[in-house]
Amino acid sequence: MISAVSGFKAMFATALMVGVATCLAETGDATQEDFDVFETMRDTYSENCAMCHGFDGIPMLAGVPNFSKGERMEKSDEELLVIMKDGKGLMPAWKDIFDGERQNQLLDYVRAMPGDQVFSARCLECHENRVPALSHQIPKTKTALLESKEDIEICTGNDIETVISRQELADVVTYLRILQK
Repeated sequence: MISAVSGFKAMFATALMVGVATCLAETGDATQEDFDVFETMRDTYSENCAMCHGFDGIPMLAGVPNFSKGERMEKSDEELLVIMKDGKGLMPAWKDIFDGERQNQLLDYVRAMPGDQVFSARCLECHENRVPALSHQIPKTKTALLESKEDIEICTGNDIETVISRQELADVVTYLRILQK
């Protein structure tokens, strides 16, 4: 005979396993190499960019773009890569320091930085080096995602979308898309 407590424990264990399996089964296309490149870019940014742009994207100098608020991120990759390559104002030219591939990877990191911070704080405990697969129904641009009235689900394993802001959600989606490209 199964007691009510034993029945509850079995039900709880089953629900927990289903939730974890759902979370683990819905993984995106990011590989360990993608995570390694991203980690390298985080280090590269910290060593070369953070002294002006701040470790978290909040600038240390007046007049420097605030990446944590997305300043300058409306520009195209081409425009931003020219600035990285040739410098602008106080920013030095990086063309002799980083090759084109490294500059592209660094730009991806800067674009993904706010989402990386949210993912690290809110999602890493469950996902570690696995990322959720994104639905093809999620709007493709950050602006469209921010303006959308639809409920957006990025993780079927929990209700993270209800505890983070729409801006944080858009930042995480940007991070996941960059990591999985």
